[in-house]
Amino acid sequence: MKTLRHGDESQAVAEMQRRLLAHGWPVLCDGIFGPMTEDVLTDFQAASDLEQDGICGARTWTALLIKVSHQLTIDAENEHRLELFRSIPVGIDKSQVSVLRHAIADLDYRENPPGSNEGDEICHLVNGYNEHHRIEGPAPPWCAIAVSQWIRRGLGASTWSETPFGEWMGAVSQIMTWSHRHGAYGTAALPGSVFMMGRLGSGSDRPERLSAGHCGLVIRCDGDAFITIEGNAGNQVASRRRKIGDVLGFSYWWK
Repeated sequence: MKTLRHGDESQAVAEMQRRLLAHGWPVLCDGIFGPMTEDVLTDFQAASDLEQDGICGARTWTALLIKVSHQLTIDAENEHRLELFRSIPVGIDKSQVSVLRHAIADLDYRENPPGSNEGDEICHLVNGYNEHHRIEGPAPPWCAIAVSQWIRRGLGASTWSETPFGEWMGAVSQIMTWSHRHGAYGTAALPGSVFMMGRLGSGSDRPERLSAGHCGLVIRCDGDAFITIEGNAGNQVASRRRKIGDVLGFSYWWK
């Protein structure tokens, strides 16, 4: 199939739009590749773990041509995912948008069994962490592990050294320390930033020590609160509304 991009007008564009619609993504099938079509295609790419470039190339066509039963459909869960995609604020940097899209695409993915910090649905986030750090024993709580993965995937980094943190972070204290050292710590809930809070009351694993923390990504601010996407929240990737006054601070990893 022909590669399609913003500005194209053809029957091929109309076919792409029909395929998006069949997969449950609302789009006007008018054969015009305008900004709305580009946004919907980018959302589809994020949900399909594809490069989010808004261009319909070979890999995106392949995903569109797969039977709908194997792709994202608009049911109650995915309406929430789509709502979160659409709520990402306009005007923030593309890197922040890309990281948030990768995180939201994992919404509702769960540990199996509960409390194990592992499972088929989250293996792309957690597998290899123990081996990377030469840690023996069970998998650790994965909120910071997931945040690190979403940042790496969103930036398209091939190695951990290419990410802002420079390493696969696995603890909130590590992100906190890095943020202070790099002048990337603050108290404003900026879209794409990492929020950091104590684990008690967070919905994460029961803390073994009082200093244990929990973290996730800010999607958007909502008055004195903010909307999140976070891992290890009730044993799954979830979106929460948290109060700014309940967190320790925020990491602006893109600085």
